Amino acid sequence: MRAKLSANDVTLGALLLSAAHGAWLALMPGSAWPLLLLPVTLFVRMAMNAIDGMMAKEHGQASAAGAVLNALSDVIADAALYLPFALIPGVNAPLVVLVVVAGVIGEMAGALGPLVKAPRSYAGPFGKSDRALAFGLLAILLGLGLPPGLWTTLYLAALLLLSALTIINRARRIVAEADTLAMMSLMPLRLLPKLRPVAAMDYFYSSRLRGWFADQIVGIIPVKRGSGKEGGNPLLLAEQALDRGEILVIFPEGTRGEPETLQALKKGIGPSGESAVQGAGGARVHARARQGAAARLRPARAVQRHRQRRRTALRQGVL
Repeated sequence: MRAKLSANDVTLGALLLSAAHGAWLALMPGSAWPLLLLPVTLFVRMAMNAIDGMMAKEHGQASAAGAVLNALSDVIADAALYLPFALIPGVNAPLVVLVVVAGVIGEMAGALGPLVKAPRSYAGPFGKSDRALAFGLLAILLGLGLPPGLWTTLYLAALLLLSALTIINRARRIVAEADTLAMMSLMPLRLLPKLRPVAAMDYFYSSRLRGWFADQIVGIIPVKRGSGKEGGNPLLLAEQALDRGEILVIFPEGTRGEPETLQALKKGIGPSGESAVQGAGGARVHARARQGAAARLRPARAVQRHRQRRRTALRQGVL
């Protein structure tokens, strides 16, 4: 701090250190010293990552730019340090590339949480520190002269499997924590194309990526908050969707609150429901609370049991 370093400076320093050591590995593939010193570089990198996080939190240096830089530098540093293993004679190069790519996908999968109003997921079993440990061990064994062969292929295949499990676990965790995606996970597959969550336009269209996800993946019906005060009908698109026989999901609390705590319902949900019933030829409106859903939805078997219990209630025309 005396040198007036910022958290972003530390993040960039860790990235440059990783890139330099990765270049060393690439220029001297299979040489002992670059391999034996890789665990040291990995340790220093992890320490710098921890330091930049503490600086951001304790000294008020957290920013959107810092968050983006941190996420990007992690995957770039991983690629710089681990892809050169593909250049080592006798090491299965395609497997090395697949493990690195799977690691990048895992990090991006974990970062999708805020996109759907869920926390970022760090679920394992093969996160950033685990990859550092695995590749550090591999570097030591190769640096000590153990010739690559079948064992390195099996080792990398195991890392790829762990990476795939990490992607699945992080995606499931985010779905379990996200209200809309959790509701979608309870629906029969044949009804998913008709499921239309009603969501705030200003939030889901605040960026191109979020808007694309909302349109192409979730299929929301956007609502412009406050348009009712201007004499418009904010639920016009929702009523038209009901006329087409689609299924609406409306969260009457209006915003995200404390987990498992029911907030006050917005008063517009009553008149809106009545209007929907009249306008859609008697569509059924059912109020349902998902108390304890965060605990029930995480394990896959619990999701299946919960889906069976709710299958008769969550049918076409149910809100």
